[in-house]
Amino acid sequence: MPLYKIGSGDVTFDTLLRRVAKTGKPVILSTGMSTLDEVREAVRILREAGTTQLGILHCVTSYPAEFKHVNLRAMDALRAAFPDCPVGYSDHTLGTEAAVASVALGACILEKHYTLVPTTCFNCEAACGLVAYIDHDTGSIRKLEGNPH
Repeated sequence: MPLYKIGSGDVTFDTLLRRVAKTGKPVILSTGMSTLDEVREAVRILREAGTTQLGILHCVTSYPAEFKHVNLRAMDALRAAFPDCPVGYSDHTLGTEAAVASVALGACILEKHYTLVPTTCFNCEAACGLVAYIDHDTGSIRKLEGNPH
């Protein structure tokens, strides 16, 4: 399904939000570095400009994010503030523990970055999993959901 994902750094980029909303495509909004009021404003802009399908991701904008900063309970605040939006987690930690825990805590969208070759050239790549582990990582989540496939 074609959709737009708005990165954390663009939550307050009103012109971009309006332009994306006018496409009529679903939107996933990442919230790292944003206050709840900034997210509320972004959601208002997206809705007023035409977005009908909107998911919101809790995100810690740190590469890699330390477990002590993950605060997965922030998803509860997002669900309370936006009860009509599916809430998920954009994981920048090393490993899969935070991703699996986010699903256990109700995340229905999960973003995790993967790379073909481990490198530290870019901040984001420092938090990437290796593509070779996607099946294993997905399998861990499926087991938690009660679906072994």
